[in-house]
Amino acid sequence: MPKATFLYNWAYDKLRFAATQNWETGNAYYGFMNQITVQNDKLIASATYTPFLQTYFDYLYQQKRLQSGTKIGTAVAEKYQFIKSKLSGNLQHYTAARMLINACNTEDIQ
Repeated sequence: MPKATFLYNWAYDKLRFAATQNWETGNAYYGFMNQITVQNDKLIASATYTPFLQTYFDYLYQQKRLQSGTKIGTAVAEKYQFIKSKLSGNLQHYTAARMLINACNTEDIQ
C-alpha cells in the first residue's frame, strides 16, 4: 500500500470518527492534520484521497460554523464558496462538483 493511500485512509477514518461526535472532539484531536497535504492534484482520481477531501471540507465548514456560534447545518451555497476559497485549479472544480452532487443526492436543496 503506497504511503499516500495509508495516510489519507488514516486521516479519513479519524475525520469520520470526529463527525460521529458532531466535530466536537477538541482542537488537539486534529493535530494529525499537520501530517497531511490537503491539496494534492496528483491524487484527484484516488479512491482514498477524494473521500478524505470531502470529509475534510465538511470538518472545516462545521468548525467555521461552531466558531461563529451558528447552528451546525449543511448550507450548500456556503460550503461551495468555502471550498472555492480553500482550493485551486482542477482540484477545486472537482471537489466543488462532488460536493454539489452529494448535496443533490442527499439534501433538500432550496
